[in-house]
Amino acid sequence: MQRYEYIPVWQQDLPDVHEQVMKFWTAHGAISDPELARKRVKQLVLVARSTEEDEIAGVCTVLKQSIDDLKHELYYYRTFVAPPYRNGFIVRRLLIQASSLLEEWSREHPEQGAAGMYLELENSTFSKHLRQAVWPRKGLEYVYIGKTARGLERRVLWFKHTLIAQ
Repeated sequence: MQRYEYIPVWQQDLPDVHEQVMKFWTAHGAISDPELARKRVKQLVLVARSTEEDEIAGVCTVLKQSIDDLKHELYYYRTFVAPPYRNGFIVRRLLIQASSLLEEWSREHPEQGAAGMYLELENSTFSKHLRQAVWPRKGLEYVYIGKTARGLERRVLWFKHTLIAQ
């Protein structure tokens, strides 16, 4: 059974890791524009490494942005898992760990943090298997909030410390 190590890299200056991730994106055709890769690598949250192959299997990034219709700044979450590793539940583990890590970061750094996590689901597996309005899995209690203009499912996880302004 394949094993993975999940390495938190959020808000850390790790040039070697950044270089490895940029090469990972290029090798798998995820991000081929070097300038975009340099920007995106600064948004890294976690790196998943295959312990058997000793290589990057997947990564996740976030961009803090204002979601206008929700009137809050949220972490817009993205993930990429290399094709050979897509059946290893890496997507789920990255999302659970990133949500937990970023909630703690936001609670400890309220001036820099966000109100929660925001997803636009491009992977059709989610829309086929997780049809509940609130996902019932611990650490993944994302709430359905509609669809984008492109037809992508939108979900939000509000951090427990977030207060809704009146």
